[in-house]
Amino acid sequence: MLRSYIRTSKTITLSLQVACGTTCIFWGVYPYTVSGGPFLPTAGYIPYDTDYSPVFEITFVYEFIAVLCSGVMNTGALSLIEGLIMVVGAELRTLNDSLENLKEYSESTIGVHSNSCYKMVSEELDKKMIENLIDCLIKHKYVIRFLDEISLIFGKALLVQYLIIVLMLCTALFEMTKVPVGSVPFFSYVCFQYCSVTGIFVLCYFGNEVIVESTRLTSSAYSCDWTGSSQTFKKLLLVFMIRSQKELELYAANVFSISLENFLKIMKSAVSYFTVLQQFSDEMA
Repeated sequence: MLRSYIRTSKTITLSLQVACGTTCIFWGVYPYTVSGGPFLPTAGYIPYDTDYSPVFEITFVYEFIAVLCSGVMNTGALSLIEGLIMVVGAELRTLNDSLENLKEYSESTIGVHSNSCYKMVSEELDKKMIENLIDCLIKHKYVIRFLDEISLIFGKALLVQYLIIVLMLCTALFEMTKVPVGSVPFFSYVCFQYCSVTGIFVLCYFGNEVIVESTRLTSSAYSCDWTGSSQTFKKLLLVFMIRSQKELELYAANVFSISLENFLKIMKSAVSYFTVLQQFSDEMA
């Protein structure tokens, strides 16, 4: 399970980095493909004259490297947060598996010998099941603490990231309607939107996985073979089931949770803002 999550994280990170690099290349090539070019790839205040060589070339390279570094750092930050959320989801999934197969794992640990008395095996097995259940309780506590730390450290940054992505998506969609389909600027906007949408979708998807896996804990605990166990084990199991009834969620500055439901809301908001911009542009024209 953990290897699967690690492979997925590496694939997503590589995909975002490739898309980021492709976007920056398109931005660097674009000024040389239109009439009136070349010009600097990004608009901004330059405190000196860039109309002659080699000042223009040096400034051009500087802006291109700055944009590339900004994109790499942004995708790196998203990949870090996404990786941490995936760790929480992976730990919850393994915890569900440990609970569902608690008795089987305990039997494989202590081993069952044919010359052993059934009563002795049952007492030893029950003791091992209690130890494993206590381990599950401790692991659940640490997962909750780890998720709280992620929310505390990255919660405000996620909220700002969400707001910025909504604005970037609607403006990028608006700009796409102003350039010819198939042109270099068009493909640069496509790559840019891919980076933005994929980055925020991955966060919401694995944030939703945390919610789903946390809601399974109670049923996973109930699904273990507890019928022939001792009263001590049953009481501990009941304590865990009560503790696990509260689903775990990652929040963006305690404003909204990171989930697929909120991802759809973000996309709807971006499209709504794009429609407003388009209507305003048509009225001004």
